[in-house]
Amino acid sequence: MSTFKYWTPEELLNVLAEAKKASPRNHLIVLLGYKHGLRASEIARLRLKDVASGRLDCKRLKGSLHTNRPLESNDNVLLCEKRALAAYLSERPTGESPFLFVSRLSVKARERAANRRTDADRWGEDVDRTARGISRDAIAEVFEDATFRAGIEPGRRNPHCAKHSLGAHLYRAGVDTFALQQILGHRDAKSTAVYAGVTQDEAHAKARSAISAIFA
Repeated sequence: MSTFKYWTPEELLNVLAEAKKASPRNHLIVLLGYKHGLRASEIARLRLKDVASGRLDCKRLKGSLHTNRPLESNDNVLLCEKRALAAYLSERPTGESPFLFVSRLSVKARERAANRRTDADRWGEDVDRTARGISRDAIAEVFEDATFRAGIEPGRRNPHCAKHSLGAHLYRAGVDTFALQQILGHRDAKSTAVYAGVTQDEAHAKARSAISAIFA
């Protein structure tokens, strides 16, 4: 049995469907996390300008590569980044926040701060919190809720599973490790090898197929 924590393609679609039922925001969060292999903190740091050109421009953390790639259309609405982004932006709270994802709490905090400008010291903390946009914990809660409703067991309900899933799906579809390295934003190919890991049964099946071809 695999020790790698990723979702099957069917599980992924179920997770996306549950996220979409919750809100366009939740759907876009999970979809971008999967399609671009983003960490929770990287999703939280996305700004409106990072998606303004029809591409997703991400300055990744932990020494990873800076990635810039197109937001894609797809016949499957659950996988269509362009439609998901448009749906979210149509309902996104208006305001001065430069961040793509703005939590309801931060919007309320901004409104309270605006109404109490004479008490700047008291509301300074809320204003600063608003400036940072949605938190990484809030991103994690979005994944927890969608995966729980999709029937995913504990241990596979976190944002990192989306990144693992992307690597696993692409590798099994024939994408080579060097291409995966670019897609996942890894500077070191050793990091990519973890996402491209195979089970003992998968390795055995590949070896059997290779040997059969050699001695055919």
